[in-house]
Amino acid sequence: MIDRHCSAAPGDVPCWGQAGQFLVEVEGLRALVDFGGGVGVMGSHFEFNAVDLDKPFISETGYRSHFDRLRGGMTVDAVAAAIFAAILKEKRPKLIEPESRDRLAGYALPAWTADLIPPARREPATVEVPTGFVLVDVVLPAHRAFIARKWAAEAKAKIKAAEAAELYAKEEAAGGFRPGARCEVVSVHHHAFKGEVGKKIIITKVSHDTRQVWAHDDRPPRYRGLLVFSAISDGTQS
Repeated sequence: MIDRHCSAAPGDVPCWGQAGQFLVEVEGLRALVDFGGGVGVMGSHFEFNAVDLDKPFISETGYRSHFDRLRGGMTVDAVAAAIFAAILKEKRPKLIEPESRDRLAGYALPAWTADLIPPARREPATVEVPTGFVLVDVVLPAHRAFIARKWAAEAKAKIKAAEAAELYAKEEAAGGFRPGARCEVVSVHHHAFKGEVGKKIIITKVSHDTRQVWAHDDRPPRYRGLLVFSAISDGTQS
């Protein structure tokens, strides 16, 4: 709790002995650095995470851990950049392997990185192309690039509409059930559960293949806590 309270503001470079998260860029490669977790001020832990998944990195997994020590006369971000540069010189960077790239693409970067220029590129390596669409690479002069953007925007709208139609069809096949729907139990498969008939429930998950649903009772949330009572004594009772 103390470490979290004393940590640097997200995006700011921490001091030695202080935890923090910041960005470094070396030779055009950007890394999100999680700093802290070392043994005291003299030892610190640097965790390098790839920002742009389509570029080479110092690790094929998009992540690299490094323990180091306090270096006099150098700030934390300067040391992080020096470590990154040394690894680059020692080991030629490689593209992030497809499996790791797909996994990392599912994790959002911290909110403070939303204003990065240029924006972080987090596209997965494996692109699922819906039926009826074809993935193409287009090379155009700069003054005609708007055509590719127009194609991409139109395809995105069509894919979204197709996905919505597919989801609607699945919901209809499952009896119209969907997460968040409020329903009432009208029948049960065994007389032992007849007390459930008439109960109001909220659906949380639907299996469109088996038409099974997961739900919880439609009741206000209940909270458990500790009640503390204080009393004033007049001295006659304990």
